[in-house]
Amino acid sequence: MDKSRMCVVTGPLPEKVNGADIVHITNLLNLLLQIFPELYLISLNFPKKRLNNNKIKLISSNSPYHNNMILRIITFILMQIKVSYEIIRIQKKVDVLLFSIGAVELFLPILTSKLFKKKVFVMHPGKGVIPTFVKTEYNNKIFGNFYIKSALVLEKLSYSLSDQIIVHNHDLQKYTKNQNIYNKIVYGSRFYIDSDTFNIKTDLNSRRFSVSYIGKFTEIKGAMNFVSAIPIIEHSNKNVEFFVCGDGTQKDIVVNKLNNLDFKEKIQISEWIDHNRLPECLNKIKILVIPSKTEVGPQILLEAMACGTIVLSTKVGIVEHTIKDGENGFLLENNSPECIAQNILRIINDPQLDEVSRNARRLVEENYSLTVVSKLYKEIIAGK
Repeated sequence: MDKSRMCVVTGPLPEKVNGADIVHITNLLNLLLQIFPELYLISLNFPKKRLNNNKIKLISSNSPYHNNMILRIITFILMQIKVSYEIIRIQKKVDVLLFSIGAVELFLPILTSKLFKKKVFVMHPGKGVIPTFVKTEYNNKIFGNFYIKSALVLEKLSYSLSDQIIVHNHDLQKYTKNQNIYNKIVYGSRFYIDSDTFNIKTDLNSRRFSVSYIGKFTEIKGAMNFVSAIPIIEHSNKNVEFFVCGDGTQKDIVVNKLNNLDFKEKIQISEWIDHNRLPECLNKIKILVIPSKTEVGPQILLEAMACGTIVLSTKVGIVEHTIKDGENGFLLENNSPECIAQNILRIINDPQLDEVSRNARRLVEENYSLTVVSKLYKEIIAGK
């Protein structure tokens, strides 16, 4: 790689940042350190104690969250100014800027970067991710539609200024009908797996829990859809044990519903687990359900597949071009409780699960190693 220097910009993190957010960012930074000798990171609310690498120079400050939409809009504008200022401050020290996780709406910082003649890459969040997220988060709120329209306008403006748009799906035509934007699109999934850490340690048939959900307890992740599927599954198969792990805005609802089931002794509920314990956890699970409404990845899809865990997922993010139904995982047509239950029962009775498990592991090893993904990013940044 040449002597170019990169700054990675993310959107503001939640004030109570969770482990998944940190993992996504640190994984991306580790990927880029395979290409650049050092990095700048502009990420508001990023906890400094979670970044122990002297090759990464963190620029962070607090960005408060407000329930009041007017205050939220004001904070959003101030945040754009703050990030733009930081870019101006370091503009002589960087040549390339990557607007990555949650940063696609940062039009003013992107404009600032272009005014200083920097090369700008923007990571596409995924088709329909922003509208789905906003509709879910701001349902029945007076400014919900305004927020969606504003976000989509800023997104298009960001793409128009960028040099290249990095997407996570091979189907490039699904992202836009605008030819000028389409010409900038390049495939570059940022997701990779350390297959030595995430590996098969326990044979599939020796694993305790038949079915699991691991993730945020939120509407957009489909947590309650999974919980509502549990009684349907148990009614048809009394031998199934469940593992439910996570945290989020629906935590109390999830826990209360599970604790009120007549067969709660068949369900283990866990708090959010540290990422370094995830391989051990996945090796206790036969089937992982991902019932999300929308995703960019998800990362846990590949982590589970690397551990030989059978994945049942909605067709979100990278899932549709990663999973071939019945070959290396299984697909949901929708995330209704009935659909989830029907497919769980289908999988439990599938005699080829060991082969599906091996195929899943093989796909991750061949396509999602750090070596493979870093080579792809080197080519993108070099303009090949």
